[in-house]
Amino acid sequence: MIVDTSALLAVLFAEIDSDPFAHHLAQDEDKFMTPFNALEADIVVGARKGQNGRRELELLLHKSRIEVLPFTNDMRVLAAEAWQRYGKGRHPAELNMGDCCAYALASFMNDTLLFKGEDFTHTDVLRQF
Repeated sequence: MIVDTSALLAVLFAEIDSDPFAHHLAQDEDKFMTPFNALEADIVVGARKGQNGRRELELLLHKSRIEVLPFTNDMRVLAAEAWQRYGKGRHPAELNMGDCCAYALASFMNDTLLFKGEDFTHTDVLRQF
């Protein structure tokens, strides 16, 4: 399963609908994310919760056993294609750069994507739930 930034943030900020995301992060076996999505989460959490939030993020990544994979050139090509196809201002999905990176990893690995929101529902990515 590929983890998008939105799923991590839902759990870290204890959002009202975070239970299914927390369940998948705790229960699913193989979990991966891109370094770009991990960085995006780190920036957002740091901005809202400071250093304590950043430590919470590191703990969640560790406890959930989310492996941050290297972003390869093949993934870069897939992310660029996702932007051309689904990018903000181009398509109802309105994917941003981080979204395109998560999409690329899910496509590259032919795996499901755990995400919050409606953006990816307008794409062909495999949804976790």
